[in-house]
Formats: sequence, C-alpha cells, structure tokens
Amino acid sequence: MQLSHAAREALGFGPDEVVPPLSPLAALPSRRAVAIEHARRLEMVAEHTENSVLVTDRRGVIEWANAGFTRLTGFTSTRCVASSLAPCCRGPRPTRPSFG
Repeated sequence: MQLSHAAREALGFGPDEVVPPLSPLAALPSRRAVAIEHARRLEMVAEHTENSVLVTDRRGVIEWANAGFTRLTGFTSTRCVASSLAPCCRGPRPTRPSFG
C-alpha cells in the first residue's frame, strides 16, 4: 500500500524517497518504524470507514478525501483535491447541513 502525500510529508519522506515496506522496518530507528506503521493503519481506516475523512494542508487546501466524504457532500475526491476546504464542505445539496 502506498502512503499518501500528506503521510509521506508528515513522516519526513521526500517526494522521490522510497518508503520501505513493512517487513524491513526493523532496520529503521524504532520511533520512525512505529510512526510509519501507525500512518499506514490510519490511512487504511480512513479509506474504508463509512465516515467522511479529509486530509488538508495547513492552509485548508484538500489533499485527500475518502468515499464517505463523497457520499456526504456529493463531491468526488477528484473534484475537491487541491481546492479550498470551505466550498467543498457546503456541498451541492442544499438540503444537507453545512459544515460552515
């Protein structure tokens, strides 16, 4: 499983740096190995939960959205990624409650 851009950045991996698979993590310092495994588990949960999950940068620009977000708002992750958080959270359906 590949780590998202946000997870790679949070763990200190550069865009071209190879993230080691789970098996050779013992060769890494223990804190980093634990952080990588934790990030992978959180990413799996976010992908498979029925709840809405967004990952944004510090400016509120969406980097990732799961299928739960699409069900809740009607916006696909393709449409929302690289856009501001505020317009996507209002959603296209006026009968739905807004986050704003």
